[in-house]
Amino acid sequence: MKIRYALIVVCLFLVSITSHAVTTLTLGHIMAPDHPQDKACEFFATRVKSLSKGRIEIDVHGEARLGDSKTMLRALQNGSLDLSVNTQGPVATIVPEFSAFSMPFLFPDAVSAWRVLDGPVGQQLIQKSAAKGVIILGFVGQRNPAFLQFCPSASQTDRFGRFEVPHFT
Repeated sequence: MKIRYALIVVCLFLVSITSHAVTTLTLGHIMAPDHPQDKACEFFATRVKSLSKGRIEIDVHGEARLGDSKTMLRALQNGSLDLSVNTQGPVATIVPEFSAFSMPFLFPDAVSAWRVLDGPVGQQLIQKSAAKGVIILGFVGQRNPAFLQFCPSASQTDRFGRFEVPHFT
């Protein structure tokens, strides 16, 4: 009877430990503190922690502390970095079609750019990136879109969607 009781207590203890496990993800970007992108990353981290009821925390590292954009992109591909915010330049090194977004006057306004990224073209770019080992969770941007990526172990269903960086003056 005592052994049975001890096993029940141990099982309950193990269940309580695993139900409170926290996953910490690392997010890198190149911008300085208080830059709109940094503020958006901090907001994203806070929102993920809130929506996951504290089970997922995101440790934000700005100022290129984890390397430049290309280095972080390679780290995403090899799984040594969880999340990164990059512009189309570095992303175009693995999916050349992204270089189109650096063309001047491609879109008449931001609404048109977001319409393209939120539509079939954006979905094709997301799929091409996934095939190269980088999962795009969403597009972010102040004026020009940037890309929030996730490590290759994520699935397309893990997308958090798009969030825009407000213009801070």
